[in-house]
Amino acid sequence: MTLRDHINSITQDAVLWQCMKYWRTALTTIDQQNATRDIVELLCVIPQQIKRDTYVKSVCAEVAKWNRDIEKNISQTNKDIKALQKRLDKANEENRAYLLELRETAERNIPALEDAILPELAVSDLKKYVAAGLDAKLKEKKANQKTIFDNNGNYNPDQEFDLEEGDPWNKCPKWINKAEVQEDGFSLVNVTAANGIRYGYYSYNPNEKSSVQITNFSIKPIFHVLAENPKDSQHLIEVDNGKKVAILDIESKAMVSIDVMQVYLVGSGNFVIFGSKAAYLRIATKLMDSFRSCFEIRILGWQRYGFYAFVNKIFVPGKGVQDYDKWGVVEIEDKNFFVPPASSIYKKTISTEDDRYLMDRPFQIVETDITFDHWVKKMQRVYPDHKGNVGIAYCIMSCFRDFIFPSTIIFRICMPMAPRARAKANGPKA
Repeated sequence: MTLRDHINSITQDAVLWQCMKYWRTALTTIDQQNATRDIVELLCVIPQQIKRDTYVKSVCAEVAKWNRDIEKNISQTNKDIKALQKRLDKANEENRAYLLELRETAERNIPALEDAILPELAVSDLKKYVAAGLDAKLKEKKANQKTIFDNNGNYNPDQEFDLEEGDPWNKCPKWINKAEVQEDGFSLVNVTAANGIRYGYYSYNPNEKSSVQITNFSIKPIFHVLAENPKDSQHLIEVDNGKKVAILDIESKAMVSIDVMQVYLVGSGNFVIFGSKAAYLRIATKLMDSFRSCFEIRILGWQRYGFYAFVNKIFVPGKGVQDYDKWGVVEIEDKNFFVPPASSIYKKTISTEDDRYLMDRPFQIVETDITFDHWVKKMQRVYPDHKGNVGIAYCIMSCFRDFIFPSTIIFRICMPMAPRARAKANGPKA
């Protein structure tokens, strides 16, 4: 026998040894209750569930083995008593006293062996007791714990933590920005790890010492379209999952509703919200401060705000022409205006049949060297005898119809009123 084999033969697992020590004292019902409590408390200290369940089975198996060994000893003792009795029946007076003493000693051992038989300890029962013990331990810990987040989910830096367990924030993964989580409740993560790409909004729960994925994408605010009825307002956002970017035109209530937002997201690709409503609202709260508010221009032309809106530019009297940004937004006197046909979002649909702004696209400012005076002279030359003047006058009146109509109540249509060859058809084209 090697030294290692000898050591293994005379040593025993400390947890099993202690559990058996507790259970061997379980002589009465109260003793069994106390022993069970002590065993459960010992097993609940083991943090790994697999190891804990293994010990539950091992303890019950050790109790069963102990009882089997005792029963074997009792059976062997009974056999020894019968053998001694047979020897007594045939023994002479010289050996009879010695054999009688041996038999009486064996008979006295039977009650002691029977008393050594331990109460049965079933695996299912011990598992149930351990589960109840863990639950009670967790409730007690939560009751005595000073949570690092308050009931509203806000981080409280003044809260204390268990010195024995150490600062729970030290367990925060390095790929999560701890400062952002403490300030906002979440952090935008974009890292490449051995098991793939981590992208999206994450949080860290110091009470559980675990990271929590809220989404697999990020959100970039673009602008908020105001409306007279707040229910009709919209938000434009850019979502990015690290592999695909999508622009979403969503109704405003989607910003505070996971269910509504997910409907828009699933139609655009692999964009999923995993977190709770509270976690999602913390992200929305942070983002909504970054949206710039815009007034939507639904009809091109003159606007009551004091400018002309065209598809490609706007014209402000006294200031000239201004360009839109790529989203179709222009700022005038500290107000933002959104012109959908001018936005790059909808320009992508120009080549398709479902272009919702197809009829608006010709309404553009086109730079030319032709002056108004030059155009008038051309019209008069092509249509002499004041025929061209009729077309010129009508074009000018049409441009200022909103001023003329309130005074005249009527505004004549050129076609049925003018005779032939008066520039009715070609005049507007010119």
